[in-house]
Amino acid sequence: MEAKPRPTAETPRRTGSLTRIGDQLPPPRGLCSQCQGVVEPVWLPMPQRPRWIVAELCPACAELRFTEHEQERRRKRAEQTLRDRIARAGLASPHRAGRTFATFRSVDGAREATTVAQLFARRMSEAPGQVHRGLLFASANPTEPNGCGKTHLALAILHEVLGSDVARSGLFVEFADYLEALKRSFRRSAGDVSEDPEWVRWSMFQVELLVLDDIGAAASSRGGWDTEEMCRLLNHRIEQGRPIVATADLGPDELADRLGRRVVSRLYEACEMVRIEAGDYRRRAR
Repeated sequence: MEAKPRPTAETPRRTGSLTRIGDQLPPPRGLCSQCQGVVEPVWLPMPQRPRWIVAELCPACAELRFTEHEQERRRKRAEQTLRDRIARAGLASPHRAGRTFATFRSVDGAREATTVAQLFARRMSEAPGQVHRGLLFASANPTEPNGCGKTHLALAILHEVLGSDVARSGLFVEFADYLEALKRSFRRSAGDVSEDPEWVRWSMFQVELLVLDDIGAAASSRGGWDTEEMCRLLNHRIEQGRPIVATADLGPDELADRLGRRVVSRLYEACEMVRIEAGDYRRRAR
């Protein structure tokens, strides 16, 4: 007859209605601190200190708490991801951070533009790969071309797209700042990759949505290097099927005089023009 193995310190044994492990009896059952349900003792066979424990929560409540903690962790990670997207897109300043659809006052002369902007933002958020043509917000008020909400709507579109469930990349750049960055890169020190003109251009080429503000303000003359850079940028994004949202204080004729008809022709190919008839809201707010 085979000899029965002797119980060890980690071998459970039945003793009446209790399970004994070595010389240790399990403690009394506990109550769940959440639902007041019964919590059974659990044996932890740890090498240094094997022992019984009674958990604070029953298995169902412990799983619920884990789920809540996991949801909170994911929420914080999503918020941090959105903050990072906003910072990389150039929207971190207080002035740009507050330019959303919720804060835009849609007055007469700007309601149609607001609707067009919201529809575009929705399409970009839901199916960005199918949106290839962007928007050009321009003033239709010759006496008050500034302050009609062009930049606000452009920023609101970018905020909406960056805040969508699917990760999107975007960038807000004033055209004058882009040209200035290129000028600095032409004077770069040898070997400084971060100041290479191609690196500056690449940052504008590769984002899914580019918002280009005040495109006519910094252009010096037709046929100059700045208008050539504008044409190069438009050509690349048209070829890649990546949309541009642009703003301009100038009308079609003024844009043609400032940028040249070749650039404006490419601009109209890349963007649908949205005319805003409202006047200067800054003057109305006084």
